[in-house]
Amino acid sequence: MVVNIDRTGTVKGLERLIDETISVDGVRSLIILACGSNEFVPENIDKILKKIQIPLTGGIFVALIYKNEKIDKGSIVIGVSEELNFITIPFLSSDDADYEALLDENISVDDDFKTMFIFVDGYSKRISAFIDSLYNVIGSDTNYLGGGAGSLSFKQSPCLFTNNGLVADCAVVCGLHMKSSIGVSHGWKPVSIPYKITESEGNILKSLDWKPAFEIYQEFVQQYSNRSIARDDFYSLAKLFPFGISRLDSEWLVRDPISVLNDNSIVCVGEVTEGSHVHILTADNSSLIKAAENALLSSKENLSTSFNKQIRIIIDCVSRVFFLGENFIKEIETVCEGDIPIIGICTLGELANGGNRYLEFYNKTIVVATLEK
Repeated sequence: MVVNIDRTGTVKGLERLIDETISVDGVRSLIILACGSNEFVPENIDKILKKIQIPLTGGIFVALIYKNEKIDKGSIVIGVSEELNFITIPFLSSDDADYEALLDENISVDDDFKTMFIFVDGYSKRISAFIDSLYNVIGSDTNYLGGGAGSLSFKQSPCLFTNNGLVADCAVVCGLHMKSSIGVSHGWKPVSIPYKITESEGNILKSLDWKPAFEIYQEFVQQYSNRSIARDDFYSLAKLFPFGISRLDSEWLVRDPISVLNDNSIVCVGEVTEGSHVHILTADNSSLIKAAENALLSSKENLSTSFNKQIRIIIDCVSRVFFLGENFIKEIETVCEGDIPIIGICTLGELANGGNRYLEFYNKTIVVATLEK
């Protein structure tokens, strides 16, 4: 892999970075990572993407991670020595889309992929349904790694890079023959009684215990924190109190509540399944940083001794950035070791299957992956 960075956040800076990476001998595919503050839109980016002659993918994220720092403006371009086949799956919010059929048509399961990269539009409504289909098609012999792209506008907009330009409401997947080892952890703990999801639709949580979801949530948060959670400034406090769906064989599956609708439904990042039971969770700085350490340890436990050259990729939920504030650097430093290159994205949801776990769409979670370079 070849890794280049531009800190200007300009269209010209990205174009220069792409040209510089493509010029390196052996580069046959590109992964482009960009900050939302760059304000890349189809009008100023598509003409650049469409003229690139090798396969490319990537996304626009709230922030990037490079070495031991958080990058709030700029772009990272990764040159890959494999000629990758990036598959774009559309209609990621459609109730009628048959993702398994679309994947069957486009992905060969005979390629013996070691690692599957996945970028999704973080505001799509059926991400979990899509990754369930992906897991059914590819199976458990592959490691999965990726995350949700998008800005903090809480509105869907083109955020995924393809050879045809920026796209929205899609997923982009590709298989790599590079070996990988993945650790997943979050550090959130339950502080409420369990509530039953009595009505939901995709990523919209409508009712808990047969009462409007926001009424239940608002009452608990106010009692627990002695702070009132307002509809028009919902996320400033809600980021501290995510929902946790219990799993028998793993940590809580966390769902990040991001906004409230007029009918007192709560919009989450990722699906919330009707009939499931959820708790309200919280955390502190030490538990989140400890989770990063645990994710690193898990990744190293699964590491093959044949990894001679390594690169570490961090998929870190943007809400952890907000929670930790200045302490976020400590989380990054926790996963830095020696001269191993570090690249990361701050995402709207994280995709991984650490160890022997089932592939999940996580929120408020850190994923640490080590790949052979």
